Amino acid sequence: PGSTHTLSKRYSDFVQLHEDLSRRTFAASLPPFPPYRAFANYDSAFLERRRAQLEAYVSFLCLHSLVVMDSALWTWLALDVTVQVVMRLTVAHAVRLEQEMASGVIALEAVLYAQQADITCCLHPAVLRALQAILTSDGVSEEAVCSVCRILERLLTQRRARQLFLPRNVGGVAALLAVHGRGGAAAEAAQRVFEGFCDCDGESGAASGGG
Repeated sequence: PGSTHTLSKRYSDFVQLHEDLSRRTFAASLPPFPPYRAFANYDSAFLERRRAQLEAYVSFLCLHSLVVMDSALWTWLALDVTVQVVMRLTVAHAVRLEQEMASGVIALEAVLYAQQADITCCLHPAVLRALQAILTSDGVSEEAVCSVCRILERLLTQRRARQLFLPRNVGGVAALLAVHGRGGAAAEAAQRVFEGFCDCDGESGAASGGG
């Protein structure tokens, strides 16, 4: 979220993507695929029309919740694995798929910590809203809530994340307090989040005072 990604694809690459998606259970909901035509390379007007049709085709796929939740599109787009996981998490939140949100955040924690991945793509309102939604949901596992807390513990070391998550009108702190009040492993994880961003605030204040 919030970044751009550019790559070049041949018509045959689009055909392969369409064939892969056509084997999925949602194949009937896919749009018509722009047709092949022999000797098309000699017809610039046709090529331009087909280019526009292929662009519209991919744009449709990116708005199709079942396609976006599938790995085929993201693999085809050659996106970084962290970005793939983040995109599926935010889409699951947008279409209110709680179990996919839970599995997505567990996968995100695994990617962030196993690979020491760049967290920049997580510093986006859509991502933080998804994390907050998991904290406030009654339908997700404690494991998923703990994963959110551990992710926040890392994200909230960044000023941008604190600006997006901590203001009173956003509700992030209230969500963490609610988790803390439940007790158990989730409460302990939430406690560490509070301790972490309090330490960050203290360090920021000391740096400002020292200047």
